[in-house]
Amino acid sequence: MLRSQELKPQEALNTSTPSGVEVVIPSSSLQLPYISDECADYKTRYNTSQVALGKIKRRKICGITFYFSPDCCLFCVPTVITLLLAGANIFILWSDINILELSVVVVLLFIAFLTSFLLTCTEPGVYPRLNPGEEDPLGKDSSLVYCRVCGLRRPPRTSHCYVCGVCVLEHDHHCKIIGGCVGIRSLRWFVIYLLSVASASSIGLFWSIRFLFCNVIFPDAASEFPLSALTLKCEAQKNNITGTNSNADSARSDMYDIHVGAVFLLAFNIAMVMTLGSMSLLYLLLVCSSKTRREIRRKSSTGTARRRFRFCENLMHTIFPPPSMLEYSKLRISDRTPLNLV
Repeated sequence: MLRSQELKPQEALNTSTPSGVEVVIPSSSLQLPYISDECADYKTRYNTSQVALGKIKRRKICGITFYFSPDCCLFCVPTVITLLLAGANIFILWSDINILELSVVVVLLFIAFLTSFLLTCTEPGVYPRLNPGEEDPLGKDSSLVYCRVCGLRRPPRTSHCYVCGVCVLEHDHHCKIIGGCVGIRSLRWFVIYLLSVASASSIGLFWSIRFLFCNVIFPDAASEFPLSALTLKCEAQKNNITGTNSNADSARSDMYDIHVGAVFLLAFNIAMVMTLGSMSLLYLLLVCSSKTRREIRRKSSTGTARRRFRFCENLMHTIFPPPSMLEYSKLRISDRTPLNLV
């Protein structure tokens, strides 16, 4: 969009030099240079009003602005399930767990819980509704999709989230398990969450395999490993047995229950690693290729052109997303952070 400014039309402008010589300046030279409207295009738009939030709730806590999704409380459900599964692994498989392994799992779980919370309270990359009296910068482009809910044309790679009630740049999906919208500004937290939970599940799977290998499949090989809590407990039970059948049966029953629990944990851990591991690999591939899961589905049905693979640029684009369009930021104009919208 270009706009020009002209002085009032006239045939010529006569000016006089100090020496009295008249200089005639053509009227065409009085036209000022064109001023580009780059600062008013869709990449530099912003709308701080409550209407632009849709169903998202904005809260300011300790000077930090949070954008809570409508179903943000859902993140408590996977958090509780993860804690229960981690506690079961630690309680049953305590025999072969050392302090270093336990510390790594605690750190991974802390990262998972933190990123799941950030996913629910981070602005996903909302493309805001128009301000009162604002002209849609993409309104004349009939090739773009018109959003009837937001009342404007959506930029490329933008989709409407019906849970949040807003259009989101590079919208991947709205995660109904965690309760957060995954877009251009929140994808990093979702990927880190998947990687941390998948890594913790892999360690739990390793614990299960090692426990069954040392205590069930090859119990004689357990002597090669340091004595654990379960081993010491079993030895104490054997030493306290006075020869009665009831004590012997009780000890065997306890060992049997622990072994059965370890087998069930092995099955759960395998399922978790396969699910979360495959999702982690998928999203790592999407991040490296700067694509979304929604675009992958469209590609399979519409046959869109394959995008160029730019690893470093796409990775930085995910780690350092552009500023929020729900807040005024000078960086949006000065830095001109690319949106990868083409």
